[in-house]
Amino acid sequence: MTELLNKKGATLVDLLERVLDKGLIINADLVISVSGIPLVGVNLRAALAGMKTMLKYGLMADLDRRIREHYRVRCAGARPALKLLEDEAVMLRMMGSYLYEEGIMRMWRVGYLYLTNRRLLLFRMEPPEKLLEVPLEDIKGIEVAEAERLGWKRKEIILRMRDKTVLIHGEDVDELEEALLAAVGCKA
Repeated sequence: MTELLNKKGATLVDLLERVLDKGLIINADLVISVSGIPLVGVNLRAALAGMKTMLKYGLMADLDRRIREHYRVRCAGARPALKLLEDEAVMLRMMGSYLYEEGIMRMWRVGYLYLTNRRLLLFRMEPPEKLLEVPLEDIKGIEVAEAERLGWKRKEIILRMRDKTVLIHGEDVDELEEALLAAVGCKA
């Protein structure tokens, strides 16, 4: 951690990424005394890390299992209530995300990617919300790029439009790229 702090050009984002990836453990004992007589004792133990790191070290495994089971049961068989346009048909559906950027906000928004014969949508089931909508006729180019996110290498798709660029990721990037190319009719 010290070498990261001493490194020129290291940012708060670098520090946060390092803490989430490697983890940070804090152990503190505090005793409040009056006239040499200990009155209050506090023992603090805290672990700060990404869930992947916590689970790797056996921390929070029970909580993670309970949360996953809760959502598995709650969402079993449930489908997002996405409203399609007239004469619109779903060609591909998969879990996915897109990089939301507005002002200083920059985060991956996650939901179901729907590729229809008219548009690409990202829809979140709970609470129900359309996170992204791109008409297919607005897409001028499609590229696949390699990226490293929190120590993981993965493929992402860059959708180029006249006035903006959208970065998306799906559970099967190759299948998504192939379907997009077929639907849009352009070359990578």
